[in-house]
Amino acid sequence: MDVEFFTGETDFSYQIETIQSKWNLGLGMKMDLHDRWLLFKEQIKKELKPDEYEGWLDHLELVEVSAKNIIIAGITHPLFRDDIVGNYDELFRQLFNKYFPECASFRKKKIKYCVGAYHRDSQNPVQTEFSFEESPETFSENDSPDHSSSNFRKKTAQSHDSSGKIISFQSESFSENSLLFDSRQSLDALVVGNHNRLAYEAACRIIHEPGSLYSPFFIYGEYGLGKTHLLEAIGQAFQKLNPDFHVICITAESFLNEFVTHIQQRKMNGFRQRFRQADVLLVDDIQSLSGTKGCQEEMRHTIEALQKSKKQIVVTSNQLARNIQDLSPALCSQLESGLMVDVKLPDFETRMSILQSIAKRDHLILPPEICHFIGQHIFSNVRKMEGAVIRLGAHASLLRQKITLDFAQSTLADLLETPPHSKESSYDFVPASQIERIFQKICSMSQVSRSDLKSTGRSYRIARARQMSIYLLKELTDMSLKEIGTLFGNRTHSAIHNSIKQIKQKMGEDEVLRQQILLLKEELTQENEKSPIEIPPRLSEIKTLP
Repeated sequence: MDVEFFTGETDFSYQIETIQSKWNLGLGMKMDLHDRWLLFKEQIKKELKPDEYEGWLDHLELVEVSAKNIIIAGITHPLFRDDIVGNYDELFRQLFNKYFPECASFRKKKIKYCVGAYHRDSQNPVQTEFSFEESPETFSENDSPDHSSSNFRKKTAQSHDSSGKIISFQSESFSENSLLFDSRQSLDALVVGNHNRLAYEAACRIIHEPGSLYSPFFIYGEYGLGKTHLLEAIGQAFQKLNPDFHVICITAESFLNEFVTHIQQRKMNGFRQRFRQADVLLVDDIQSLSGTKGCQEEMRHTIEALQKSKKQIVVTSNQLARNIQDLSPALCSQLESGLMVDVKLPDFETRMSILQSIAKRDHLILPPEICHFIGQHIFSNVRKMEGAVIRLGAHASLLRQKITLDFAQSTLADLLETPPHSKESSYDFVPASQIERIFQKICSMSQVSRSDLKSTGRSYRIARARQMSIYLLKELTDMSLKEIGTLFGNRTHSAIHNSIKQIKQKMGEDEVLRQQILLLKEELTQENEKSPIEIPPRLSEIKTLP
C-alpha cells in the first residue's frame, strides 16, 4: 500500500484551490487526511494574523486523530506550545470539529501538543485513515529520554487503514525537561553515605508517594555535593515509575528567562498553564531568583497551585531559604513549609566509595593507594573529585603512562587540599579501623603490647616495632607527625621524625626488614580497600595507646 506523508513543511498554496473546491462540493468525507490537514492549517492562516502564527504553523504535523486521541507534533519550541495551548486551543478544537467530523465532538478530547519533529520513515508511516480504537501505546510529549545522549524518545502506535490492515507510525518528542536527564545521574548511581542518607531516603519516599508527604522537598548544601544528581535522579525515577506524569525539571535561571520572555510576548497564560499543570516540578538552584520580585511572586503562586493539587515539588539551593539574600518572606515561608534536608561533606570512607564508583563508570583502573591519596587530599567537593579522576585518566591515556602515586601527585598538584587544622585535625579524615589494623599487625608480628609501643622502653624489639608502626602510619594515612606522636605517649614532632629516618635507614641496610615492611604495607592497603564503610572519628574520639 502506498502511504502518503503529510508534514508541516508542505507549501499551503499547493493544490489548495482544488482541495477547497472538493470540500465546497461536499466531498469532505471522501478526502484523505492529508488534504483535510492542509485545509485545517489554511483556515488557521485566515483566522490569525501572520505575526501570531509565524514560527510554528508551517511545522505542525498531524500524527494521530482518532475517537480518543489527537496528537500534533512538529512544534519547534516549548514557548510556541505554551502559546498554542494558552491562546488557540479552542480554535483548534473548532477546526477539528469542522474538518474531521467523524471523530467529533472534540470539545472534551485531550489534544497532545508535542515539541519535536516527526521522524519520517517509509517503513513507519503516519496515520492515513481513522482508527476508532484507542492506540495500544500512545505518544506523549512528556516521555523521558531513552539515552543520555538523546533528548527525545520514540514510541510506536498503531492505526488501521481502510482494509483493516494495521499500520505503524513513529513520532519523536523533545523532552519537556529543561535539564536533559543523564542516565548516569540515577538513584542507583548515587553513592549513599552519612552525608546524604536522609536526603536519599526522603527522595525514595516521595517517588512512591508523590505530593502526599514532603512537598516542597527542599535540598540544600554547598556546591558540588550531589544536589543536582539527586534532583535528576528523582526526575528519572518518576518518569520510569509513572510514564504518564508530566515532569518538569528546570533551573531557576531558566524559569526566570522563560518568565521574562513570556511577559515580553504577553503570553503569561501559556506559561502558567505549563508549570501549574505539572505533576512533578523540579527546580535547581532556587537562589538564582534572588532579587527578582516579579519572578519570585510567580514561583510562589506556582508552588501554591501545585500544593493545592497535591503535586510534588522538589527544590535545591546552596543554602537555607531564609539565608538567600533578597528572597521574599512569602516565598521563603512556602519553601520551608515542607521537608528541608541538607547534604554535607562526605566522610573519608564515602569519598573512597565515590572515587571507586567514578573510576568504574569511566572504565578506569585506580590502584587503592591512588584512591586513598585523592580521598585524603580532595574532600570539599564531589565534583572536584570527579574532575581529578577524569584528569588522571586523560593524562595517563594521552601521555601513555601508568597511574602511580608520583604521577597522581604531580598531575593533581593544583587540586590538592589541606585538611583544616583547628580543634579538629586530620584525624577527621582517617578511619579508626585503619589505625587499629596497623597496631594489630605490628603487635602480632613483633610480640609486643600496645603499652610497650607507648612506653619509653628502648629494647631492640620494642624500638623496632615502634619505628615500624610510626613509619606505616605516616605512609598509609594523612596524619601529621605531631598527630602520630599523640598515639605514642605524646612524643614530639622531632622524635617521630627521627624514628622514621632511622627505620628508613635500616630498610636500606636490611633487605629482610625491607621486604617485611613492604609486605605489611601491601596487606594493610588491601584490607583498607575491603573494609566496611564507617564514619571517621573526631580527634576526641580516637583513643591513644593504653
